[in-house]
Amino acid sequence: MSANQALTEQHTIPKKDRSVFFRDGGVGKGDDTRQRIVTTAATVMNRQGWLSTPASAILTATDLKKGGLYNHFDSMNALAGEAFDSATSHLLSVMNTKLSTSAPAHERLLSLLAAFEMVGERRSPFDSGCPILNAATETDDCDEGFRLRVAGVIDCIIRAIAAVIKEGVQTGEFRPDLQAERAARFLFAAFEGGVMLAGVTRDPVLFSQIKHDLVDMVETWRMQTGATS
Repeated sequence: MSANQALTEQHTIPKKDRSVFFRDGGVGKGDDTRQRIVTTAATVMNRQGWLSTPASAILTATDLKKGGLYNHFDSMNALAGEAFDSATSHLLSVMNTKLSTSAPAHERLLSLLAAFEMVGERRSPFDSGCPILNAATETDDCDEGFRLRVAGVIDCIIRAIAAVIKEGVQTGEFRPDLQAERAARFLFAAFEGGVMLAGVTRDPVLFSQIKHDLVDMVETWRMQTGATS
């Protein structure tokens, strides 16, 4: 399975939960309002908590009455699910772009790490941190549907990275004993751990150091095969 297939097949939003961009037909005024709520909620919830943000915060940010909000969403959990999809869609799009090229496997992985620096450094639109990491911290005791949504995105990312690593192994670019899924899980976990540490310590240099360590690790996979540019 290619990285693009992993992204396309794994991250499938249930039909009943899809936002306006997944609907058939034209976009009406109600759809515009719904999407505005989702986009605004994604920013607010990533900052205040995906499941702990009160409806009042969304109403204030969108300048809507309560009836206007619940006319589009059955519950705050339903809104949180769509807002999370909106917040992670940019990350998945960047990943698809970086991993689906014809470049060598190690170059695609390094390109992805470079692109994801915006998350670790809290650059717009990720001023409040990584939406996946922030959401994951709320899944110990939460709505099961939301937990599965977060787990699905994480699995999607790991599968896409693993597909690239596996391709590198098969082409002889990476060493033959490298286990793609384990390596992908470690790469993802170490990256998110770096984001967490940088956020807690408010030290962007720390994230940069961890990112460089991950780059060195990927190069080690390649260097051990004796590959050259």
